[in-house]
Amino acid sequence: MKFKLLTSREEWEFAYPILIQLRPDLTKSEFLNNQESLLNSGLKLVGAYLDEELVGVATINLYPHIKRGVCAWVHDLVVREGRRNKGIGRELMRFLENWARDNGASRLAVHTLKDKSDSQRFYEKKLSYPLSAYVYYSELGN
Repeated sequence: MKFKLLTSREEWEFAYPILIQLRPDLTKSEFLNNQESLLNSGLKLVGAYLDEELVGVATINLYPHIKRGVCAWVHDLVVREGRRNKGIGRELMRFLENWARDNGASRLAVHTLKDKSDSQRFYEKKLSYPLSAYVYYSELGN
């Protein structure tokens, strides 16, 4: 398996059909129109390739933490339908852990929606990640 930071518009277009399997409400124009600002904010879109086929994508960024210094946050992780349950997600997360560590992070965090029991089982059982927090939010209506 090979991993690559996806930066070009063409690579993002190619990643979109996989990403909407996780975020079906994300339009292609919304995704592509935000590319520059997302990249400028430090977000990384990572592709997982198996025999030249893009089989998974994830987004990750680094952020400062008052106690831990630099931390990494995985916002999205999805493996192409038909390729799931083959260890690709685990390998992609291991790549993200190493990337975060290599870029100075002391911790990697990820969240799932409350109704995503398959995702929760993946992080808890396959990766042995402990549940450590609840995430609350407020829509700011830009």
